[in-house]
Amino acid sequence: MPTIPWNTQLTAVREFGARHGLTREAAIIGPTGEVEDSARRACILNLRKNPDIAAAMAAEMLRRDAGYLKANLERNATDTDLYAAHFLGARKAAKLAALAQAKPGAPAARLFPRAARANRSIFYQKKGRKLKSRTVQGVYNRLALPYAPEVDQVARKARDIFGDLKPAPSSG
Repeated sequence: MPTIPWNTQLTAVREFGARHGLTREAAIIGPTGEVEDSARRACILNLRKNPDIAAAMAAEMLRRDAGYLKANLERNATDTDLYAAHFLGARKAAKLAALAQAKPGAPAARLFPRAARANRSIFYQKKGRKLKSRTVQGVYNRLALPYAPEVDQVARKARDIFGDLKPAPSSG
């Protein structure tokens, strides 16, 4: 299972924890992911080491992101779209996928500057001694390659839990 970053873990437990027996943990996480008691925060973060909980949180996020991507791309999300959502967030992943279709040769680093600064190996490629910005299609393809097994593993777990990747029913 891919490791979930600490801020994503807190958000996932806050949003989805109650569905998976983590009602108390979900209740103490504030809207921006803060937990006042550092010991409780550490306990919540340690839940990432529990493979069942980690898989459930990843599956919930995958289902949420699949729904967002389907609505915004007007097609089912591919595994690459889903990994891009994990990597960039669902909104930026939808933008990346749309641009890969509409403007595949556009320079990705210019369109996603913060992500490019934080993930140089994804957004840039070496040309001799220089770094050259990958195109939008190049970044999309780069996200498809090394992470496909992890995405597939999470997608299988999501399908085990939910049966499919349809968005969760609205609670309101």
